[in-house]
Amino acid sequence: MRNVENNTDLTRPIKRKGPVFATGYFATSKNIHRLYFESFLELSAMLHYEYDPTVDFIDSQPASFELQVGNKIVRYSPDLLIRRMPNELVYVEVKPTNKLKKKKVRNKHAALRIALKQLGREFVEFTEEDIPNTRYKNLELLHQGASSYQGAIPNVNDALVALPQECTTVGDALSSLSSSGLHQNMLHYLLFKQYFRCDLDKPLTNDSVIYSNVA
Repeated sequence: MRNVENNTDLTRPIKRKGPVFATGYFATSKNIHRLYFESFLELSAMLHYEYDPTVDFIDSQPASFELQVGNKIVRYSPDLLIRRMPNELVYVEVKPTNKLKKKKVRNKHAALRIALKQLGREFVEFTEEDIPNTRYKNLELLHQGASSYQGAIPNVNDALVALPQECTTVGDALSSLSSSGLHQNMLHYLLFKQYFRCDLDKPLTNDSVIYSNVA
């Protein structure tokens, strides 16, 4: 595992903990390493891309670039690298919308977008508008349940047999899983891995309707 506290593998020094920073590790199934985040927004971005079925790889602080911004050469490290299937590499800068309004940031991002385009890479910005608070809370809940199966093979087939093939409610699904001797985390796993879908932009309750994605 990379020792991020000693900055042995990251591309810039880690900011130490303080009143405005939330730091920690994110357990991902899309990298052999856990990902280090420095803010709740970075954690939100990791959750967003972990859930995205078109993304099969995520890394944090993957590279550094020297860019010409105006008449200056600046060194820059994007927050994330994602790979969209089949093989599209995208660098992601995670920033609150209010910081993106600053001229200095806009100029730097414009230069970065041009430099990466020349390398055949894409650059995108991720803000709090990309993941509303309710969606974040739902994804966090589902991810925690799904993560309980890391390193183990869940009984997906047994769960799919126990659940209705079209739609049901969360409460009824939990009852069906319990009757089959399966833990409620199995439903979180099925929702996060998108065997089932639901409206994640509304609070997830026992009355929430879920729909099967399994043909």
